[in-house]
Amino acid sequence: MPESLWVRLTVEASRVFREVCAITGLDRAPLERALDEAARRQLTLAPSGDRDVCPYVAALTDGQPGSSADDIVLRISVEMRASWERCALERRSTLDAWIEACLTERTERAVRWEIAAASEGRTLAEWIYASALAAPASTASSSA
Repeated sequence: MPESLWVRLTVEASRVFREVCAITGLDRAPLERALDEAARRQLTLAPSGDRDVCPYVAALTDGQPGSSADDIVLRISVEMRASWERCALERRSTLDAWIEACLTERTERAVRWEIAAASEGRTLAEWIYASALAAPASTASSSA
């Protein structure tokens, strides 16, 4: 998998995950477990022959890059960049520092979540929102 794709998936998964937690009031740890379970269920539902149907999913399942993310050129949409910049500003951070912080979170999960999303024909953000809203009530914050 190209490192730039891995970085984009990891950062976007982190951004959307934080956004879902903030909007819904769901606790982070139970939500992560619920999303992991949703991804596991999706991947066990797909017959092994489906890898041939979706080359993107097949490419994602080949693994994540092993080298550092230094000097990677990211090609992202204007909308995604605006979302990332907004998040960095909200945290009083530079965009580069915010991206670096995101890369320390949910790295292996991001790829599994993207595989599940792509298998369902959804974007990563759509899949995280849909899966979070379908999560069991035990995922909710104790203050909710």
